[in-house]
Amino acid sequence: MKKIIASFFVLSALLWSGWLVAKISEGFYDFNGKATAIEKYTNEDQWTVVMFWASDCQVCNAESQQYVDFHHRHKDAGVQVLGVSMDGLENKQAAQQFIDRNKVSFPNLIIDSQLGANFYTSNTGENWIGTPSFMIYAPKGELKAAQIGAVPTQLIEDFITQNR
Repeated sequence: MKKIIASFFVLSALLWSGWLVAKISEGFYDFNGKATAIEKYTNEDQWTVVMFWASDCQVCNAESQQYVDFHHRHKDAGVQVLGVSMDGLENKQAAQQFIDRNKVSFPNLIIDSQLGANFYTSNTGENWIGTPSFMIYAPKGELKAAQIGAVPTQLIEDFITQNR
């Protein structure tokens, strides 16, 4: 029992220090296969709408154009979209086909589905259900909202306007 309690306190200390969250956020790659960190995108001086998607997700395929349009309308006004493919590097070709097929022009990263789910859960406190899912970061990287399921871009625009 003492060992379990000690382990709990170590885990709590790691969570509070940010170390465990940082470890869980590992596993992101750009489409050139280079390891990267999502914080490189969310800590900029702009709002970042992170869209988690999968190449075989019907809703992601059907809804992607509205997020492409949203990105183009707002990228010069302090709001960007960042896509995160949950296909993993082993399915990078399918993810690239999704990007090409849907003419996705905003930046995209790729992560293994389990690591992506862990990242979402550890940062939002919500259970991962699937794609599409969204996280909205304010400038300087503060997570302001998260949602599993498609989100109309008008709601995202309204949320950002109300929280500026």
